[in-house]
Amino acid sequence: MCASVSVVMPGRNDGHGGDFLRRLRIAIDTIDQLAGRTDTTTEVVLVEWNPPTDRPGLAEVLDPPASGQCEIRVVTVSGTHHERFPNSDRTPLFQEIAKNVGVRRATGRAVLATNADIVLNEEMLRFIGSSAVDSGAFYRASRHDVNAEIPLEASVDERLEVCRRNVAEIRAMNGPIPQEPRAKVRDLLENVSRYRAEVEARVRPGLVADPRSFEHLHTFAAGDFLLMTPDGWEAVRGFPEYGWHLYVDSYACAIAVARGLRQEVVRPPPRIYHQMHDRSGSSDRYSASRERYVSECSELISTREEAMVHEVANDESWGLGSESLPEVTLSP
Repeated sequence: MCASVSVVMPGRNDGHGGDFLRRLRIAIDTIDQLAGRTDTTTEVVLVEWNPPTDRPGLAEVLDPPASGQCEIRVVTVSGTHHERFPNSDRTPLFQEIAKNVGVRRATGRAVLATNADIVLNEEMLRFIGSSAVDSGAFYRASRHDVNAEIPLEASVDERLEVCRRNVAEIRAMNGPIPQEPRAKVRDLLENVSRYRAEVEARVRPGLVADPRSFEHLHTFAAGDFLLMTPDGWEAVRGFPEYGWHLYVDSYACAIAVARGLRQEVVRPPPRIYHQMHDRSGSSDRYSASRERYVSECSELISTREEAMVHEVANDESWGLGSESLPEVTLSP
């Protein structure tokens, strides 16, 4: 199948967050149902990274799609490949490197890198599948965190209604914005500069399209929604393959700006929802310092020097591009 939309997500059957398979099934089944409704030829490229040896693989535990407009491709990256990267002993899944693997193997004319607990709404899938996605831009969207259980045994409309009614906070351009009224007022008083940047981004969109300061680069939760054409992804060469846990996704946004791509922020009604879950296991993973990340990204977008881009970005082998990896396709 030659897809118009590729949705790339990483995962492994390790129970991450307490109910990983349930969240994954909700995410994929929602895409499947919406692909059928919108007549959008869609592939989910699920990169199974460093699969546990004592559990079945993801292709064995997932149902095939039902819509006729969607297929699931499970690409497996072995533990041997995983061990090539720094800090592999502390991080069982390199999410952004796994996304690179999927992006390089995607067939869609629009390729979204996201995570396995993200739920797209209908307007978002329609947008991704439209001709509006430009090879000269990279697209970001603010993440809506849902603090209620999204029903698996429910229609897509019922799931999305639960999401819409239970948004606890929005991961906006400069950080999380709580949605409970009193908490929102308190946050506004404590973080005036963050809200100022949000307002500026709406009244002066040029500041976002061509950011010259870090506060106008939409970095928060970038790994949950980074959309480009294949040409855009090739220009950026994916997420830097550092072997870090945090901030790697944001570096890709800064590299995109430095390489001349326009930043576009997708505003509602298209939305992405995040199924909130236990995150206690993430604290052991190796992470870079926030100070280094902010400094380097700021320099990238302000100077746009090719020498620095070359130092930070991947080489042509990004995404294990020279490797032949096993793949299983689940079709209707």
